[in-house]
Amino acid sequence: MMYTVWEEQDCPLQVDIPEEPLTVKQVLSNAARVQDDYYISPPGNVPLEEAATLDFDLINQWDRIGVPVAPMPKERKVDTS
Repeated sequence: MMYTVWEEQDCPLQVDIPEEPLTVKQVLSNAARVQDDYYISPPGNVPLEEAATLDFDLINQWDRIGVPVAPMPKERKVDTS
């Protein structure tokens, strides 16, 4: 039973039902690479390629290309029936 901040309300939990365990072969079938029945994890903290700095003049040109005024809203259809 789990208790909540509301003292009068119980939060019943689902009963844990054990499942059949997986075999080593089934577990290792999820790994991209395996060696001697062990997972081989991908290398971590690999530095990314250096990217060029942002060209703010070019970005400002793109902003000026866009439509400077918001479009007019569509007219509502009037039901005349």
